[in-house]
Amino acid sequence: MAPKSVKYSPNSIIYFKGDSSNAIYVLKKGKVGLNYKDLQTGQEVQDLIQMGEFFGVKAALGHYTHDETAVVLQDSEVIQFSVGEFESMLKGNNRLVLKMMKVFSTQLRRIHRQVQGLLSSDLAGNPELGLFEIGQYYRRHKDYQKAISAFNRYKVLYPRGYYAAQVEEALQSVDQGTFYKSNSNSEPQSQNDQVSVFICSKYIERGNYQEALRGLTSYMKNSVNQDDRSEAEYQLGLCLTKMEKPQEAIKQFTSLVKRFPKHPKLGQILYYLAFNYEKLGDKTKAVGFLKKAMPLLAGDSLSQKAANLLSELEGGI
Repeated sequence: MAPKSVKYSPNSIIYFKGDSSNAIYVLKKGKVGLNYKDLQTGQEVQDLIQMGEFFGVKAALGHYTHDETAVVLQDSEVIQFSVGEFESMLKGNNRLVLKMMKVFSTQLRRIHRQVQGLLSSDLAGNPELGLFEIGQYYRRHKDYQKAISAFNRYKVLYPRGYYAAQVEEALQSVDQGTFYKSNSNSEPQSQNDQVSVFICSKYIERGNYQEALRGLTSYMKNSVNQDDRSEAEYQLGLCLTKMEKPQEAIKQFTSLVKRFPKHPKLGQILYYLAFNYEKLGDKTKAVGFLKKAMPLLAGDSLSQKAANLLSELEGGI
């Protein structure tokens, strides 16, 4: 397959922060911004992509989730590469390799400026301590995915390091859901006493659906942050889907879309609506939701599943 050209209208989203991807993009024409939060201030920052510049490279090549949202600011055209296509293009193309090094250098300078403000001069002179403190910083600020990444990186670089035992304990606490204090005999008293949405998502991954259901229900009663609540409600719909309760899952996802029509995981929500309608035997609605989901799932891990399900259903209608 050859790289494909995709046209976007203003205010479109190419990918959201937290999305996984195996696609790499280059801006052919138009204007695209990368939105992310400054680590120090927590304020939203936007970097503009120059025409001819690649983006989304780190997530695709490193198998990470995106740490920024790519927003289309005016009518734009983007060339989308798979990882294989991109790697093939790089072979023997020294000019392109140099261009990519420039892109990475710009990104690294941005990260360095942010991290430098988080660490004291003592930490900057001690990379082992600095990496440990980065993990601790993300842990304190409840960004557990980044905390896990930092701690795992520490284990690779410093397997017998001074903080190895603390890193192992921190990683185990994530897996066991003990970042937050909890009391199984009473309702949480504050947001800091709740099981986090991230922990609940880990419960779902491990098949511990009842624990996830309990944690999400409790969290939603107390959450005042709309972004956190919308993610909790998405995870609740996913949990109900995994529990094979299609009617309840459909009700949850439908309510979520009505209240958050621009939900960052709209594509995934539409896919799971289709999946649950298919379970109920309503193929017409399932196909309708799949067709709406497909354009929003480009580069997402669910994209192929959606395509396969759509092909299967259209063959049977």
